[in-house]
Amino acid sequence: MTKIPKLFEELEKQKITPAKLSADTGISPGNISDWKSGRSKPSAAKLAILSQYLNVSTDYLLGTETSEEPLDETDQQILMLARKSRVLSPEDKEKFMNVLKGSVDAFLDKEKK
Repeated sequence: MTKIPKLFEELEKQKITPAKLSADTGISPGNISDWKSGRSKPSAAKLAILSQYLNVSTDYLLGTETSEEPLDETDQQILMLARKSRVLSPEDKEKFMNVLKGSVDAFLDKEKK
């Protein structure tokens, strides 16, 4: 049994065959077969490729996020910023978060008016 059922549910939903997935992403058919059978699961790098290809989050594919709505371009950019922030020092991460929170709060306050 697969360890990542959401992947195969999403492939079926989007009518994407394992062969097409392999051809479009460069992921080997053997890997896809191993994931489906539960012999292995995708690496973080392959999960990132899959999530971008399917337009869903890696959390969704792993089953830790329940939203089935595809990520729009803005959400994908926000996720990419979050991923890039991993290389920042703890102090820079805190500054980054403060700027981000301030921007979101300012936007939400503007929307309330």
